[in-house]
Amino acid sequence: MKKSSYVGLVTMLGALASPGLAWAEGTCDDNTKDPLPCYEEAQRCYGDGDLQCAYDAYRRAFDLRPSYDTAGNLGNTALKLGRYPEAVKYLRYALANLPVSGQADRVEALLQQAEGQVAKVTINVEPAGAAVELDGKLLGHAPLADEVVVDRGQHTLRLSADGHCDKRIELDLAAGVRDTQHVVLQPCGPGQAPPPADSEGPGAGYVAAVVSSSVAALGLMGAGIGMHVLAMGKGSDREAVAADLPSDACAGSDPSAGCADLQRLADEQRTAATTGTVLLAIGGAVALGTTLTAIFTYPDADGGDELALRAVPMVGPGVGGLVLSGQF
Repeated sequence: MKKSSYVGLVTMLGALASPGLAWAEGTCDDNTKDPLPCYEEAQRCYGDGDLQCAYDAYRRAFDLRPSYDTAGNLGNTALKLGRYPEAVKYLRYALANLPVSGQADRVEALLQQAEGQVAKVTINVEPAGAAVELDGKLLGHAPLADEVVVDRGQHTLRLSADGHCDKRIELDLAAGVRDTQHVVLQPCGPGQAPPPADSEGPGAGYVAAVVSSSVAALGLMGAGIGMHVLAMGKGSDREAVAADLPSDACAGSDPSAGCADLQRLADEQRTAATTGTVLLAIGGAVALGTTLTAIFTYPDADGGDELALRAVPMVGPGVGGLVLSGQF
């Protein structure tokens, strides 16, 4: 019974075509300039139950010459195929251009059925002229004249304008809902660039930060090793001075002159060793922090960081360490 009602729509809308139209000879293909062969083929396909064939032929006929009857049949066929946004588009056209009020109820019923399966999004963007893309397809430039009709589910909205930072919004829409997106794009100042559309790797700033931190870690560790080598040299000098002094030279209340050198070298050895240990510890901590930062702040596909970890070296008198702060 449901199928017969759809066929009735096809027949009625076909009968409402302009009186000057008649069935035409020819085939419906890419070279066709006359919509009538395509309209004929569409009705034959629909009658045979080949909805995809009917859709393609109705679409070709509508593209060649938009009319309410072709739009109504095209919208009905799209609805049967589950192409709900297209069904809404063509049924709206048919209803707006339908010359016979007696057919309005039937078209409205089909339109209501299609609209119950879609979501509608009103998109307001500043500045004017901003490009509006949905799921990688350009819809137009702001301001958009009409709301956007989409299938229910997840969609990606991308907005862009010259001199402004791009904005990407993930939408999850249910059937029958109306959503409004009002977005003001922020100007990109000097040295500030919009995020890449589909970044598959780290940006130059990310690489520079990791490289510079790695170089700093190596430098600190190298300096620490150098201080330990210096401490070893001071120890050797101290042993040489001690070897030239009598065993009791530094005992009693009147030590020899060499004892002062011995004490100085001991102090310098201790200072160099302590400094070297601190530098090695800080360098190792920076290296660890750089590694963790590289892992946890690797840019995602949106150019953002889902996890953020920062390592800040802390140095004080006789102490050193690393402060880690993060956002997870």
